[in-house]
Amino acid sequence: ATGVNPTTPITVTFNMPMDPAGVEAATSLAATDGATIALDYKWQDENRVVVLTPSEMLPLETDFTLTVAASATSANGAATMPRDHTSSFSTVPFPAVIGTTPADGAVADVWQRGMSIEFASPMDDQTIQDQIIVSPDPGDFDYFFNEWEGSYSVYLDFELATQQEYTVTVPASAADPYGNALGEDYTFSFTSADYPPLASFNLPYQTAQLSTSFPTDVEVIHRNVSMLDVALYEVPVDSEIIFDPYQMNDQMPTG
Repeated sequence: ATGVNPTTPITVTFNMPMDPAGVEAATSLAATDGATIALDYKWQDENRVVVLTPSEMLPLETDFTLTVAASATSANGAATMPRDHTSSFSTVPFPAVIGTTPADGAVADVWQRGMSIEFASPMDDQTIQDQIIVSPDPGDFDYFFNEWEGSYSVYLDFELATQQEYTVTVPASAADPYGNALGEDYTFSFTSADYPPLASFNLPYQTAQLSTSFPTDVEVIHRNVSMLDVALYEVPVDSEIIFDPYQMNDQMPTG
């Protein structure tokens, strides 16, 4: 496992009742630098399960190997394990920002009304909420923590069509639950999106009827388009779209 909480107990399950003294003598937890970690043992389920709790918080961003040596004996002393059992894991890294959405220098997608900041490890909510600085100030914004992804989402009221550039600062004081802070401000910038292009006749929905007895003006609603091509086609009297307007989108011009 990776990203393990440094205070998480380790549970070891055996296939039969074990001799606690023999198992504890055969068990060790060591870091990659060779340092061994003292453990407290709590036996459960008629000595089939033992919960190992490090006597002090494990160092962050460190690889560990738990070993239960083959010398561990069963409760009646008649059996030992056929081989050493080893299990490796690593603890959570130190606080860091590993990604943002939008990315630094990017333009937000038109549907976005905020941003998300992904951290390398779990963070202390109290050091994040209401601590992030957004410039220019967009007013009130809400926080949401995605525990599965380890990211914080911040919802802002972006003004579309202005393509405003925002600068976001995560303060150096943002910290994990163990008191380790970022140490320096993390800053990124992005630009809010413009409205998507739009072009539409300003006519009733589905089929509209216009007179041919006098000139008729038809309004066109448009946004963020530089040119409009409009063409007039004849529709056969027996065309299905006259009787079934839902087929209008599938009707190809006849000439």
